[in-house]
Amino acid sequence: MGKIADLTVVQKTITDTFIRREWTEAGVKASRATTHRYVKEFGYSCRIPLVKPLLNHRQHQRCLTWAKEKKKWTVAQWSKVLFSDESMRDEMR
Repeated sequence: MGKIADLTVVQKTITDTFIRREWTEAGVKASRATTHRYVKEFGYSCRIPLVKPLLNHRQHQRCLTWAKEKKKWTVAQWSKVLFSDESMRDEMR
């Protein structure tokens, strides 16, 4: 298991499939749940990354139209725009 910890220093992410394959080659049989438990015990996290859905055609067209409309805006026009990070707003709720 030290080998897995060493690999995480080199690689930022390693999949549980990779870990189980390494263990299998070393003669260790472990289920996904066991793998997750050991990974957590070593202070790492196991998670399935969220996949952001792609824009559909209508959303893509609306975004493109918006961008084309704003392409020639002046600095004065942009200075009146309030930019926000939606993820921060969602966390504050």
